[in-house]
Amino acid sequence: MHPWIAHLRQNLVGAHVVPPHQVTQTAWTLNAETQVGGAWHEGEQLVGVLHFDFPERGRAQGAHAGLLVTDRRVVGRIAVVNIGLSLDHHPVDIAWSAVTGAAHEGGLLTNAVTVFSGPLQRKIPMFGDSLTRLFHSLAVAPPAQRTLGTAELTTHDHDAVGARGVAQRLVSGDPRLYLLAQLIDAQYARGVLRPAEAGDLLRRVQLFDATRVGGRAQHQGAWLSVLPRSILGEALRGALGAAQGPWHDGYAEHYEFNLGAGGRNVAGAAASTALGLASLAVLGVGWVSVPGGASLARLRLSLVDYPCGAGFVLAGSTGSTWGPMPLSAAPMLRGVLSGLCDLEARYLLLRAAHPATVPDAALFDTPAETVVADVTAAIGPCDLSVFLATSR
Repeated sequence: MHPWIAHLRQNLVGAHVVPPHQVTQTAWTLNAETQVGGAWHEGEQLVGVLHFDFPERGRAQGAHAGLLVTDRRVVGRIAVVNIGLSLDHHPVDIAWSAVTGAAHEGGLLTNAVTVFSGPLQRKIPMFGDSLTRLFHSLAVAPPAQRTLGTAELTTHDHDAVGARGVAQRLVSGDPRLYLLAQLIDAQYARGVLRPAEAGDLLRRVQLFDATRVGGRAQHQGAWLSVLPRSILGEALRGALGAAQGPWHDGYAEHYEFNLGAGGRNVAGAAASTALGLASLAVLGVGWVSVPGGASLARLRLSLVDYPCGAGFVLAGSTGSTWGPMPLSAAPMLRGVLSGLCDLEARYLLLRAAHPATVPDAALFDTPAETVVADVTAAIGPCDLSVFLATSR
């Protein structure tokens, strides 16, 4: 473990610090509840998670509180019910490099920390006992050193493309990723993958690994996927059904979906292609159902290209206005965010197994026996069933 990560974990204490064996599960929950994710694509690393488990009455009113603690910042969202029974929203995104001091505010009714950044200050409620010591501990390092920086691929004579180094740094324990790193290394050596193609796939493996541990990454409000936009869009539209659109605004591609009462059964819409069937296998049928709480009338999907693959935003509407998905939709949103992982793993396998001359759109049409034969030719006999079983 890197000394900076160890230092931060040692100083992250308190009643609301999630135990290590529950960090990944809680991080995925906070993905959906706070709709905030880490910048894993930039090399950000998860240190720990803070979570306040509100009673059912508070959750019914929309209260939620969760923070991701990383190597470089604390980020998340807190929404607490005030005395007027409305929500006070506290988005949190504080970089360690900006912190100059902190003061704990504790008592019978309060548990907050005020964070100082030069002349500016910011109060974080709920987690004062957990964060004050951590903020004070930052003084051991100059501001510029309060991060691990970016994670670059490193190569040498015995690791020409960096795949072996990536395999050694994997942290999720997902067996699919070790096989992918081995396959990419072999395909590069065989000339099936060019250096740029192998490097691109390895960076996606790194992002996928961090996602498995800390929940889905986010960039400028968009959830990140290692899937290319065409594959991601077809998968999500296949699970949602008939769409209005697309239309483009010069930056993103947008679709809207009218939702029936209690969600939609869209098996017929998704089952027309091999990719549609794969998306149903991992996303399920009728996952737009939102039991209890506000009833979503419409859903808007926005897609954008990114170097790591693609980004997407889901917005909901209960009537005439659009906004973030309501807390009542958190179970559905989590199903989407985590369910995509199995589709992503399958795509990475197919893309690594076949040359770039095979277009993305045709990958999911590849017969299973062909995939097995191609992978076996590269790395020898192996069990690919881990790429077919769902792991949500």
